[in-house]
Amino acid sequence: TAAVEVAENTTDVTTVTATDPDDDGLAYTLTGGADKDLFDLNAGFGVLTFKTAPDFETPADADSDNQYLVEITVTDDGTGNLADSQTLTITVTDANEPPVITSNDGGPTAQISLSEGTKAVTTVAATDPDGDTLNYSLTGGADSALFSIDASGAIAFKDAPDFADPKDADKDNAYVVEVTATDDG
Repeated sequence: TAAVEVAENTTDVTTVTATDPDDDGLAYTLTGGADKDLFDLNAGFGVLTFKTAPDFETPADADSDNQYLVEITVTDDGTGNLADSQTLTITVTDANEPPVITSNDGGPTAQISLSEGTKAVTTVAATDPDGDTLNYSLTGGADSALFSIDASGAIAFKDAPDFADPKDADKDNAYVVEVTATDDG
């Protein structure tokens, strides 16, 4: 038996190696294990990979414990086709995944229209696949100094805008600010 740890969201697992005292050619096959259908194995080189990268938060193994079981058999091409097998336990480990901004369609940009004299702009919402606590910050944009953001992601003008007297960088009443959601993982 053997044990291997693999971080979630990757497909590479390990390379199984074998030797033959007669120097016969070797072929590797997946011959068992509750989770064998989730893997590919290169028959000539013993390279084991997941067909689809595993997700720690949503295990796909037979008993949903992030421990995937496979049996690999190596067979020589000599007289009698002699073989040996090894059972592998592949443990998928958790990796910190980035948060995803979900408000305003979750795209990389959002356009928000407001009436002059309004301080509250919007509340940025994000999710974190790991369930980590999120922190919001203003991280760029030509007009970011004119805004504030609180712990819940609520963005507001520091001073309510006046349409007749725009304060944005290019004086066109289109204020540009960048918000970043960061997890504490």
